[in-house]
Amino acid sequence: MSIAKLNTMTHPVAPSPRDVDFVYSAEDLCSNPSKRGVFPFSKSTMYRLIAAGKFPPGEMISDGRRGWRRKVIREYQEKATG
Repeated sequence: MSIAKLNTMTHPVAPSPRDVDFVYSAEDLCSNPSKRGVFPFSKSTMYRLIAAGKFPPGEMISDGRRGWRRKVIREYQEKATG
C-alpha cells in the first residue's frame, strides 16, 4: 500500500472552510487606530457591551481566548440594523 493511501486512511482530510462555521476573534471584530474591524468599536467597548448584555458573549475556545461564530455575528448585525 502506498504512503499516500495510508495517510488518507489514518488522517482524514480536514473539511473545507465552507463546511466549518468560521470563528472570529476579538481582534477580527474590533477596530483600532491601525486596523478597521468588522465593527467600528474597540475591544474595550465590545467587552462593556457584553457585560451589559448588548453584544453576544461568544464562546471560550481556549484558556483566555474567546471566539464568535459567523452565524452569531450575522444575526447580531441584522438585529442591530433592523
